[in-house]
Amino acid sequence: AWLLAASSDGRPAALLAASIACGYMYQGPPFRLSYKGLGEPLCFFAFGPSATTAFYLAMLPRALVAGKPEVTPLAWVLSLVVGATTTIIL
Repeated sequence: AWLLAASSDGRPAALLAASIACGYMYQGPPFRLSYKGLGEPLCFFAFGPSATTAFYLAMLPRALVAGKPEVTPLAWVLSLVVGATTTIIL
């Protein structure tokens, strides 16, 4: 609820919903994709590009937002680093 109130853009909420769905599919029944060798790609996407860019979009100051802001190339690269680091640790 806070995320939707803080941002007029629905993309952060959609990206976080995708991250939560990946987390459930990782271990929750009936999916349990971690047992099928798909745990690493799910963790990479959920913690990397999905969640990191969602928080990037949500934390942009409203004064800088004119219309729908774009995710900068640096934010994409850093989200890939976060996803790779998380995947390596898990």
